Parts: sequence; C-alpha cells; structure tokens
Amino acid sequence: MQIWVDADACPKSVKELIYRASERLSVNAIFVSNSPIYIPPSNFLEIINVPKDPDAADKYIIQNTKKEDLVITADIPMASEVLKKKSHVISPRGEEFTEDNIGEKISTRNLMSELRTSGLVGGGPPPLNEKDLQKFSSAFDRIVTKLLQT
Repeated sequence: MQIWVDADACPKSVKELIYRASERLSVNAIFVSNSPIYIPPSNFLEIINVPKDPDAADKYIIQNTKKEDLVITADIPMASEVLKKKSHVISPRGEEFTEDNIGEKISTRNLMSELRTSGLVGGGPPPLNEKDLQKFSSAFDRIVTKLLQT
C-alpha cells in the first residue's frame, strides 16, 4: 500500500498529518506536484515533480496508483478514475469517494460548475477548518488501518 497525495491543492495541515502518519506507520507517501513543495526529510516521504500542465499530477497519480492504494485528492474526475483501479480515495476534507457515491459527486460538481459559469453562484468551498481536519483524520485512519490489515 502507498499513499498518493495530489499535493498542489492539498492544505498544509492535511499534508502535515500525512507526514506524521506515514512515519508512525512506516508507509510510503508520495506527494505529486507541478510546483516545488517542501516535505520533511524521511525514508517514507517522496516528492514527484511533474510538468506545469494543470492535469499532469492527476494523470501521474492515475497512471501509477495500484489496487489498495490510498489517494488524497479533491479532484472528483480524478477520484473516479482512481476508483476504477480499486484504490481508495478521500478528499482533504475527509469525504470518502466510493463506487456508490462518485456518480452523484460528479453530477453535483457539474451542476455547480454550470451555476458558477452562469453567475448564479460565486466562489469555491470555504477554507478548511478544524472539523474538516478531524473528519479527514478519522477517514484516513480508518482506511489505512483497514488496508494495513489486508
């Protein structure tokens, strides 16, 4: 099992939680980014820098994820592709993407995109808060524990 992080948009507090968990559990965490990011020195943490193409990190993760890996991303189309590989996916807000809910998530994403384009809705999601981080931590721990037991 490996942890893959869509690192460009991943909040710092979530990355820090992953750093600590990766060390504690001795599990590799790979941070994929199209811009330079910092990770602390560790035998379990790795950075993969991809070209500046907006979808390069997504494509890299989709291409390299294997069954029973865990992917951290807020990108719903990417989550859909990763699920096809029988990997697990959670957002930085702790929302688990599954085969059962991904269709609804894609529909909601498309609707919100249309509403933003038409000017009926503005902005994006609110900043990550402590409740979101706790939800992420719980989902992360539950999935990693399950994967390490298999």
